[in-house]
Amino acid sequence: MRGCDPDHRRAVRQNLSRPLVDAFFTWLTAQAVRVSRKSDLGEAMAYMLKRQTGFRLFLDDGRVDIDSNLVENAIRSPAINRRNALFAGHDEGGRN
Repeated sequence: MRGCDPDHRRAVRQNLSRPLVDAFFTWLTAQAVRVSRKSDLGEAMAYMLKRQTGFRLFLDDGRVDIDSNLVENAIRSPAINRRNALFAGHDEGGRN
């Protein structure tokens, strides 16, 4: 879908993705009441339910990507270089 017209992406998402997302959040809501909110699983479910509006944004706006892979790949190189150069210029850092 990447590279397609935003209107086409939106139409395909409405037909294919919306039913899956709706079913997922229906299931998640039903399961969340069965799990303690203080457990790790309960916290994860509550986190997702609070953010479902943001998650669903890709369904209604064809310009929005479903993932952030392009952004993450663009910033990965500077982040790795920053970590690799952390102790550059320091003798003790070089030995470590």
